[in-house]
Amino acid sequence: MDWFAELRNRSIIGEMSCLMGTPASATVITTARARLLAFEIGKLNDFLNRNVPVRQQLEHYFANQVGAKLIQANTALSANPQLQPAAAD
Repeated sequence: MDWFAELRNRSIIGEMSCLMGTPASATVITTARARLLAFEIGKLNDFLNRNVPVRQQLEHYFANQVGAKLIQANTALSANPQLQPAAAD
């Protein structure tokens, strides 16, 4: 199985889904014990709408997590010649 990101202690998953309001698109397999914390999106949004500073901090954290994961995925993709785009004619 190919992988694109390795999560470390205190990493999160689902931030893209939360930010975009779309269904989750990642498959996650743990190789060690993990703690799962899940939120019902409606209740989370209600809480965040009442606590704007918390929303801002969470969105900032999510954006940083997404950026770090994109960098890691791009690095993994660029190291795999089979996933390189075809040369333009």
